[in-house]
Amino acid sequence: MVMNLVNLERHNARALLMHHRWKMDRIHDFLERRGREGLFREAGIVVPPEDSSTAARARVPPHKRPRTVTCNVCFEDVSRPSDVSTMDCGHCFCNDCWTEHFFASLGNGKKHIHCMQVKCPAICDDGTVRRLLGRKYPDAAKRFDNLVLDSYLDNNASVKWCPSAPHCGRAIRVVDASERYCEVECPCGVSFCFNCAAPAHSPCPCPMWDKWDAKFRGESENLKWIAVNTKSCPKCLRPIEKNG
Repeated sequence: MVMNLVNLERHNARALLMHHRWKMDRIHDFLERRGREGLFREAGIVVPPEDSSTAARARVPPHKRPRTVTCNVCFEDVSRPSDVSTMDCGHCFCNDCWTEHFFASLGNGKKHIHCMQVKCPAICDDGTVRRLLGRKYPDAAKRFDNLVLDSYLDNNASVKWCPSAPHCGRAIRVVDASERYCEVECPCGVSFCFNCAAPAHSPCPCPMWDKWDAKFRGESENLKWIAVNTKSCPKCLRPIEKNG
């Protein structure tokens, strides 16, 4: 939907959705108020112009194209065009350097892998990341797919993992999680409150259930300390300690 709405490639559409916590209404709102360029700028998305370097190279006859490309990371001369990759921003490096950059970024837990060029905010193409990692680090390529999935679950208020133990591997998506008591049942048979991931407890509100559960587990002393030394956040109801 986003790819068609603002004419984006898949990796940039995913980055835009992650920035707006996978809420289409927010994207429509920003697009209406700030326009397409403002929407991209606010989310840090770099889109190649219509006369991009890739398109421009496609119009250059093969005999006029440079025979070698120098990678500005390892400073090696690369003669085969298939051994270099170019991102949306137009920056081009050898595949070996790209691969190590992708692997290091995944090791740091980054959900967005940006271009290697200094201060370039462009997001690397998902297909290129999977292709290059799959050649040398197949396990890292699978981990990248898991990070993409986790980003959808972590940043999306309408989707949560099933809290079953051992984990059944399923996630639950609801159409409207704004109801006061939203209880769901996973196909594995586990029923839970979608708001707090605790076992189904309606009509008891989540904060009251948390207190009862803590008391049931023998944490009444902790509850007394929390009651004396903290106040609940008016929005999420988590206890907050003012200590400075």
